[in-house]
Amino acid sequence: MAAAVQNQIRKVEEKIKPYLYEGPLTSYWGLVEGKTKVKREQIAFGILGLLALYLLFGWGNDFLCNFLGFIYPAYASVLAVESKGSHDDTEWLMYWVIYALFGFIEYIGYSFFQTLPFYWLGKCIFLVWLMVPGDKGGSKFLYTRFVRPFALKHRSTVDQHLRDAKAYASKCAPNSCNTISRPPGQMYQLLRAPCAFYPGRPPCSMFPTLNNKQHHAIVDTGSAVTIINQQFIKTIYHTDFVYKNKLHKSANCTSISIIGEIQLEVKIQGHKTLIIADVTTNLITDILLGNDWIMQNNVIIDSLQRHITLIDKNRRD
Repeated sequence: MAAAVQNQIRKVEEKIKPYLYEGPLTSYWGLVEGKTKVKREQIAFGILGLLALYLLFGWGNDFLCNFLGFIYPAYASVLAVESKGSHDDTEWLMYWVIYALFGFIEYIGYSFFQTLPFYWLGKCIFLVWLMVPGDKGGSKFLYTRFVRPFALKHRSTVDQHLRDAKAYASKCAPNSCNTISRPPGQMYQLLRAPCAFYPGRPPCSMFPTLNNKQHHAIVDTGSAVTIINQQFIKTIYHTDFVYKNKLHKSANCTSISIIGEIQLEVKIQGHKTLIIADVTTNLITDILLGNDWIMQNNVIIDSLQRHITLIDKNRRD
């Protein structure tokens, strides 16, 4: 048994010697070896032993493990980018693919992994295995055995989804598609109203008439519903206030507390529109006309011409 252990130790020594006698740390290893009168291989084994104990029982062992799995590969990747050949680039690209995939799996099963004994030591050994270059390295083995076949098998489907997403995004890009809602068939313009746009794209700012007086409003395609400020409704005539309590998420994920709703009459150049508006206490403007009002009144927002158009979808030749 002892002979077998010694044999394994000698094999490990042979594998780590290139890292101890070559490379940028060679001079430091020689300095430590000269000061301590201990062979650098034994010093390396001692450091590895202390590191293993710390990963087992030390405070912050998760940080140390993740730091070791990131810092050297990041440094080696920079050197690979700066080198003339491309072989090392490929190896470290495979490492980062497996590293990212493992990080995703670890995030999903974090609660389970935390209960495993010696998890951080095992993860550190796994990451070191991923760093090993050549065919015996974990990155190349896992990439060629699992990731590459899976990616090639589903490549056409993924590419199609990416093309669809790109096409959808291009339709919503500024200045590429100015029509927000367009009813099918022949369209008849009911009215046009000026609308001042913020930099980039809608929402737009306008002044509709409420209770025979113009008030500032924002037309926002990012809001699913029309919202009105509680303080503002005290200054206008409105129907009975209906109490309700809910939270509404805005386009930028801000929580808006809804305390009730009212029926609102909004006039655009004399044309009357009706909408049920949610009442909130934390709206930065008086009224925000959302997608419900836009779709209900067949509104087209034109950012280039800086106006909105209401369409009469019921008219026929």
